[in-house]
Amino acid sequence: MGARLSENLPRNPHAKHLILIYFCGIRSYEGEAHDMVSKLNKKFPGVFNFEVSRDEGFTNRLECIVRFDYTKSKKQKDMLIHSKKAGMGQPSDNWNGFLDRAKEALFNYHLLQQQ
Repeated sequence: MGARLSENLPRNPHAKHLILIYFCGIRSYEGEAHDMVSKLNKKFPGVFNFEVSRDEGFTNRLECIVRFDYTKSKKQKDMLIHSKKAGMGQPSDNWNGFLDRAKEALFNYHLLQQQ
């Protein structure tokens, strides 16, 4: 795994969930990764903490994963909400779709917690 770029990201001390963003170290995806953080933090204030990592070398990866209950190691569950390699393109091509997938992931998480 490559370099962590999480030092200047928003810190939400009561957040139960973590957003993990991984991006290709060769491609210019760093701006896109930080835009994902900004959009998610604005749409869901206080809900997430963030970790952004640059891959070493050429991976062509740009992924965003929600890790639910990240402070509880036995209850953690990951859900992919964006993957360029899976054909979702750049999040900036459709920010509404990107944010809708995050909203749907949270909705499904809350539904499962009620069962």
